[in-house]
Amino acid sequence: PVIVAEADRPATVRLSADPAAMTAACALRAGQVAQRMGHLNVAREMFHMIVKNFPQPRYQYYVAHARLGLEHLDAASHAALNGLTM
Repeated sequence: PVIVAEADRPATVRLSADPAAMTAACALRAGQVAQRMGHLNVAREMFHMIVKNFPQPRYQYYVAHARLGLEHLDAASHAALNGLTM
């Protein structure tokens, strides 16, 4: 009787997450926060790590945003260097 009762119960729903996507998302957020707080070396390191370690198409969202972050860092770096030479 106990076995029949268990068979009649609906299956437990299990959700799984992609640990690599979570890593990329956390690294992206860390890079963005570091950039806003002026920790540019940390931001650059986080963005580079994403571009290097997540080349698969399913992570293109994170890579695209990391590249955008790197572009902003490069632009800010060039602007700062131009300000020093004037």
